[in-house]
Order: sequence, then C-alpha cells, then structure tokens
Amino acid sequence: MNIENQRDVEVVDRDGYARRQRVTEYRASTRNIVINRISQLLWLIYGLVAILLTFRFVFRLVGADPSSFVALIYNVTNPLVAPFAGAFAQTEAAGFDAGAVLAIIVYGIIVWAVVSLLHILLKESGGVRRVVSRERIVD
Repeated sequence: MNIENQRDVEVVDRDGYARRQRVTEYRASTRNIVINRISQLLWLIYGLVAILLTFRFVFRLVGADPSSFVALIYNVTNPLVAPFAGAFAQTEAAGFDAGAVLAIIVYGIIVWAVVSLLHILLKESGGVRRVVSRERIVD
C-alpha cells in the first residue's frame, strides 16, 4: 500500500489570472522498505562470506601455518567450499585454492539472482510526484 500525500495550492496573480495547483506525492510503502532491508541483509551476509573465503584463499596461497586463527578460518569455510572443492583438485596442491574463488563467484551470482527476483516479484514502483495545474482568467 502506498502512502499518499496530497495538497492543494492556489495562487492568484495580479494580472487577473488564477492558478490552481494540485500536488500528489506517493512515497515508498512499508513493503518496499522491508524488501530493501532484506536485500541489504543478503548482501551483508554475502560480503562476510566473501571476506572469509578471501582469507582462506590468501592463507592457502601464501602457505600460512594452520595456527588457531588460520585453522578457524579453514573450519568455518570448509562447508562453504565443499561443493566446489573437487572441481579444481590439481591447483589446490600448488597453494591456489580455486574452490574458494569459484565459491565467491557462485555465491555472488546466487545472491544477485535472489535479490533481483525479490525486487521483480514483490517490490512496488517507486515514489511518484504528479502535479496538475489549471489556469483561468479571473473577472
């Protein structure tokens, strides 16, 4: 449901003309605001996942010692990389974790598709401002 703000403005000029203006504004509804917040939350979650996967990629690339922090990153990101781990097994031995790179790309595409679908299916059109002006000669 849109929120409507309507106001009438009447202006009389000295030259004998009367001008009446009606301004109607439709602002974003609560549903649009909720959809935008859900979209922002999905992108935030993706950003955090991408940061973790980037840490994993860099740690594997430089051959970091699996200390407590590095091991924590590996343990947290293992379920995220598992669907893509077998795709590039030969490059992982050289320190290049292609599964992490592929996971970042695929998860980004998935979030983009879900957010786009939310906006297409559920979002109302944006705010609209309509101005109707009428002029007449005043006797």
